[in-house]
Parts: sequence; structure tokens; C-alpha cells
Amino acid sequence: MEGSQATGYTFEYLPEQSDFATAKEKGFVGFPAFNDKIRLHEHNVLDPFVRRLPPKSRGDFKNYLKSHLLPEDFADTKSLFSLLAYTGAKSPGDGFSLVPDLSTAKPEVFDFPLEVAGTRYRQGLNLEQVTIGDSVELYPEPSNHFDPQAIAVTHHSGTLGYVNRVLCPFIHTKLEQSQIRARVAKKNGTAERPLIYLVVSVGEMTES
Repeated sequence: MEGSQATGYTFEYLPEQSDFATAKEKGFVGFPAFNDKIRLHEHNVLDPFVRRLPPKSRGDFKNYLKSHLLPEDFADTKSLFSLLAYTGAKSPGDGFSLVPDLSTAKPEVFDFPLEVAGTRYRQGLNLEQVTIGDSVELYPEPSNHFDPQAIAVTHHSGTLGYVNRVLCPFIHTKLEQSQIRARVAKKNGTAERPLIYLVVSVGEMTES
């Protein structure tokens, strides 16, 4: 989804990408608001995503921001597009979420929240051993059978899960430049589906 002077935003399917073909094989039929038989959508693009956000008038809106590690005044000082990027526009009714393209992020020194993927599949994981503020390592796994680009999130108690694959190319680059570090920012969920969130810091200073 990109900016456009004519309409504000555009939404584009990329059928030539291998990920698109894989998603189709697994049953992907496009985002409901945008017919996947039309490559480029230019009208009323932002509204279907904004509807996935709770209204600012809700009494628990500040708690919503806090759950995404955002300050209480975030929605007043940033654009709706920024709010979508930071929250992923997740809805309990489906598994869809947005992932920002951090390769174009400005400024080049920033923090961003990251939900650890695959935590529920880590057998024997004990969240009591994971403390808010703990440092974690982002460890590339080139020998990973499923994805040679995979990046594991490792803690002193073991592997917590993985980085969202969409973010891996960017994080690989920052790891090579020694310009990234991460720490545990939040944990919740259930015993069957534990959730761990990190704050990832990108920039020149990487010392703890």
C-alpha cells in the first residue's frame, strides 16, 4: 500500500511474486475490500484498513495503544497510516495483519514493536523465565530447512520464536551492520498460546 498524489493511497497485488503464488495455493482469495483480479486499486483504499482500528472515542482506546507499546498521545500526534503500521491493523476475526516496510523508514535511528512469531510452537517454553526488559538475540538460521532467511529470537532460557519473515531481509542487513538490538517489552496470552513482544532498536549504537 503506497501513497498517491491523486487519491492518497494505492493498493496493489503483486501476482508475479512467489509469495503471492504460495498464498494462492493455500487458499488466499485477496483482501475482502479489493478484488484480486484487479492489480491496482486507487479509490477508497485507506478506509477498509482504518475500520479495523477501534475508534478513538472508545473508553479503552488508551489501553489499546498501551497494548501495542505506544504512548497515550500517539493517535493525536501521528497519522492513521502510522497507527496502522505500528498496530498491524489486527482484528480478532481473522489472521490478517499489516507489516511495515522498514527499509524506507526515516529517520534511520528508531524503535519498533515486534510480536515474536511461532511462540506457541515452542515446546517446553516457560514464560516465567522471561522477564520484561530481558535482552534477546536475533540469530540468523541459514540452515533452517523451511526458510534459510529465518531469524530466531533467542533468550537465555531458549528460543522464543522467530521474526516475521517479511521483516527478515531488513533485519539481516542491520545485523550485518551491527545496528540492531532487541529486548522483551511485553508478554501475555495463554499457556496454549503465549505471546511475547519485543522492542527492537535500530541505529548506530548497539551496545547494551
